[in-house]
Amino acid sequence: MGLKNHSLPDYAHTPGSIYAKMEKDGTTLKEMRFYDDNGHPIIEIAYHSEKQIKKSKNKTKIVHFHYYDGLKRKNAQRMDEHPEVKEKYAMYLKEFNLYDKCEFEPVFRHRLV
Repeated sequence: MGLKNHSLPDYAHTPGSIYAKMEKDGTTLKEMRFYDDNGHPIIEIAYHSEKQIKKSKNKTKIVHFHYYDGLKRKNAQRMDEHPEVKEKYAMYLKEFNLYDKCEFEPVFRHRLV
């Protein structure tokens, strides 16, 4: 089953609901899932490093999303490459202070001269 690694409580599968998982600090969003009228996940928006996104492999947090096909989560996509998704979910991104973080911020290890 595609959701087994996330250990969502049963109530998260209530039709038409939204489930948010927070970081340990209780204020930073880690992931948020949206469910359709049949209780199946539609999309997951997340703010953490993502191994499927090349530039995020160095543990840099990045706003990204996964679409679902039934219970199978599809590959991650960068939010900054999909402005239509960013705008569709803008209200939620703004609520968790992630709207302006949708642009990728590279981490430079060397000082430019």
